[in-house]
Amino acid sequence: MERRERDQVTAADRGVVAYGRTFAYLIDHDGLCASILWDAPDEDDARALVEMWRLEQAMPPHGSLFDAGLVTAVTPAAFAVI
Repeated sequence: MERRERDQVTAADRGVVAYGRTFAYLIDHDGLCASILWDAPDEDDARALVEMWRLEQAMPPHGSLFDAGLVTAVTPAAFAVI
């Protein structure tokens, strides 16, 4: 996986990972997308993650994984964004 800044990831990319403060978002070499969250995402974290998810609207049908097993809390403002 190649690490990229969030604003440098496109829907056409494969084999990339981008990090936020409380999440990792990746697109594997086959187009599978995954979001992994930890700690306590706030509103800014949620907005950044939603921006990553918007990339998937431009992708052909694909698998997507979501793991929030390490999340300890979510603020009401963050929940409202998602």
